[in-house]
Amino acid sequence: MKQFFLISLLIITIAACSTTDKETMLLTVEVENATFEEAELVYMTDFILYNRETITATQSEDGTFTFEIKPHAPVVANLTLGDKRMGVYLEKGKDLTIVADMEDFDNTLTFQGTLANENTYHRLYMQEMNPVYGRQVFFSKFQTASVEEFVAFTEIMENEFAAHMKAFMDENPISRTFRQYFQTDIIYQLYSSKLSFPLYHRHFNQLEELPQMPEGYYDFLVTAKNLSEEQLRVQSAAGFVNEYLQYFRMNHEDKIPEGLGFAETNLWIAENQLSGKAQAFAKAFSINYMLNFGDFYEAEEAYENFKAENPGQDLTDILTTAYNNALRVKPGNEAPEFTLTDINGEEVSLSDFRNKVVYLDFWASWCGPCMREVP
Repeated sequence: MKQFFLISLLIITIAACSTTDKETMLLTVEVENATFEEAELVYMTDFILYNRETITATQSEDGTFTFEIKPHAPVVANLTLGDKRMGVYLEKGKDLTIVADMEDFDNTLTFQGTLANENTYHRLYMQEMNPVYGRQVFFSKFQTASVEEFVAFTEIMENEFAAHMKAFMDENPISRTFRQYFQTDIIYQLYSSKLSFPLYHRHFNQLEELPQMPEGYYDFLVTAKNLSEEQLRVQSAAGFVNEYLQYFRMNHEDKIPEGLGFAETNLWIAENQLSGKAQAFAKAFSINYMLNFGDFYEAEEAYENFKAENPGQDLTDILTTAYNNALRVKPGNEAPEFTLTDINGEEVSLSDFRNKVVYLDFWASWCGPCMREVP
């Protein structure tokens, strides 16, 4: 019996270690001539609240930086090494080693490990394709390209991306997970740009009406709206849902019931024009907006309905966090207390102004020009 217990314990221990290994990714950075002692890795964990995971690694005695990461899904993170920043593809259960000389970073950078080919292709795409078909290029096309030129540009881009990835894959195997992730990312950037073009083209060129798009231009929506849960964990696919809501508001105003506010309109579009995971995401996005900017009690009712429709879903957990945050400042509740230092160096608390109207002005700490204007 004792022997059976020990064997069972060993099996449980091995299973536990295996589960941990499958959930954890090991990222090692081996660099020469580093002038920094800490490296930072940042990636998004959801696209409703836009939460981020930030991990730092301190240089070890052998000069390496090691990150143990538990990514919720495949994701491209931003890695900061001194004054160098780069995108790194992460996937649970995998490993990656980045090797480079900081004095000649771009020319010496190489990848090793189970995600070597995937990160090599990601960097190759950013070097060769992104300067020609990246977001900034599309944004400039919104203003400068005619309708015909833009349509031709999108068709060329889609074909060249497929050929570019195939050429790499013919010589270098990459995982099915990465291929699906990256194809989703690039194609949904394209789809979002196609939806955005009429609105931005009108704005930049000061047109009175939206440009007339050719027949069949929006045919891609038939399949593009059918998003899976895995696809909605890719930022560009999640962003596409929001672009679709805007597209429908602008192009099909006559179909939307009158008297609806912004978030209520989005909820109506989600209910009547989307289905499945895309519908749930659009609803969660809209309810989060209501919790922050709308009528709290209407938002609370919408949240309760969403919970009943989507039990045990990741989106429900995310929305519950948003609801609990909003609950703290629910109308009628006492405002959260805080103390700050004023421009005279004196500590001031919100409670010092009880029974008075207090105007709070929030500054974007990531915006350099904004912060220079802070009193």
